[in-house]
Amino acid sequence: MLRLVLTLLIVSLAASAHAAGNLAETTLVLPCRPAPAPITLDGTLDPAEWAGAIEVSGFRVSGSPLLAPEQVTLRALYDKTSLYLGVRCLESQMAKVKAAVRTHDGPFWEDDAIEFFIDASHNHQNYWQFAATAGGARYENRDGDSAWNADWKLAVSREQDAWVVEAVVPFRELGLEPPAPGSLWGFNLCRERQAGGRLELYNWADVKRVFQSPGLFGHLYFAPAGWQADAASVRDAARKAEGRETLIFVEGGYWRVRGRRAPEQRSYQMLLDLRARTTTGQMTELRALYRDRPGLKMREEFTRLDSRLAEVEALARTDKTVDALEWSRAAAFLDSLQERVDAIYWHARLAILNERL
Repeated sequence: MLRLVLTLLIVSLAASAHAAGNLAETTLVLPCRPAPAPITLDGTLDPAEWAGAIEVSGFRVSGSPLLAPEQVTLRALYDKTSLYLGVRCLESQMAKVKAAVRTHDGPFWEDDAIEFFIDASHNHQNYWQFAATAGGARYENRDGDSAWNADWKLAVSREQDAWVVEAVVPFRELGLEPPAPGSLWGFNLCRERQAGGRLELYNWADVKRVFQSPGLFGHLYFAPAGWQADAASVRDAARKAEGRETLIFVEGGYWRVRGRRAPEQRSYQMLLDLRARTTTGQMTELRALYRDRPGLKMREEFTRLDSRLAEVEALARTDKTVDALEWSRAAAFLDSLQERVDAIYWHARLAILNERL
């Protein structure tokens, strides 16, 4: 009986340890560099203040492989006192952005908002949650307890096609010392979009529509001063993230680390080129159809798609560094291209068939 009890206890502990581990299929890591200058909290991402910060984008519809139609960019820096975040939420319907909540710890999810999560112990269980609305309202909790409060600050501004958040979280408000260079925290950024007329959920690391899922968080890697990405440094960051497949983001792309294989560097140009090469062969056929029959249905929509595809293909061939936002916008277009081309193709084929009847 004692042996049975011990066996069950060991199995239970092993299951708990597994449940508390990194559950992501692909683990995301954003190197967080030391701030080169003091950050003025004004809601504008001043180039001098944010110089050197690695920008990531490619946010996905939560629980879906599809890239979000209204993208988000994220930057992170740190110094001896605080963590700084710079977030830009692209928005094509700025006039419809919801920003009604004015109270601290109010129902922020009813507004256009962002949420970010910190698992400083990296135990995949405990976390701090922070939220900021497009109107500047704040919310925070610790492990789901919204009675916990912290003196963190944010500033929000609006641009023609985006709203921007700058946030600062002092380490002392978390009861922590500044992270040692080379250390790593669990981290994620998510977005509630209301401006489209219904709630849309986006995330950087996919948490499957449950934002409070620390086992699926991405990570912040607190890079030492002068840190540069190479095979050795990215492998070290990946090892600490404990991912089966880990993407370490850098300017213009990422490094991919899988097990004992040599780390692979992928530029955004390379990723776009690979995607564009697999573009449906129907495009070639449709070009011929519309060339021979200029009056065929949906010609204008096809022309717009073909023009945008040419822009993406040119981006994939450029000698200049493609930034995270350019990549995510182009990749989102390629995500949606097949379905849109299918619809045009069958409308065109049906129209030709009707001509023959």
